Amino acid sequence: MTNEPTNADRAACAKDALAVFTVATFTGGHPDRMDRDDLECATGDLIADLLHYAVQQGFDAGSIMRSACGHFGFELLAEATHGITRHGCRFVPELIEALDYLLQQTIDMDLKYGITLSEGEAGHGRSGGNSRATTQR
Repeated sequence: MTNEPTNADRAACAKDALAVFTVATFTGGHPDRMDRDDLECATGDLIADLLHYAVQQGFDAGSIMRSACGHFGFELLAEATHGITRHGCRFVPELIEALDYLLQQTIDMDLKYGITLSEGEAGHGRSGGNSRATTQR
């Protein structure tokens, strides 16, 4: 038995954070009472505001986004392949498609900002399309 939170636990924590955010900034509405379009907009606004905060703290917002997408994909895959979610493995093709999209977005962002393979990654025969990228200094 592990104390690792499930994705449902993670989503519940995120909903709590979103509730504080929407009450303070998004017409005072609670996520449970918002229509779907407003809820989606508020979710994106919270993510954007967290990135503004990160930049003010001197963090690299792009690095945080890449890391967050990686964590998200890993956590989805971990639950799907271990049958923890109520959806089970029948959604694995959709999950793989979503992970492929996240990977492509990460690669596109890396290329946009000039991030390339590290020496170690290049030495192991990984191509730019299938590996983690790091900034060369």
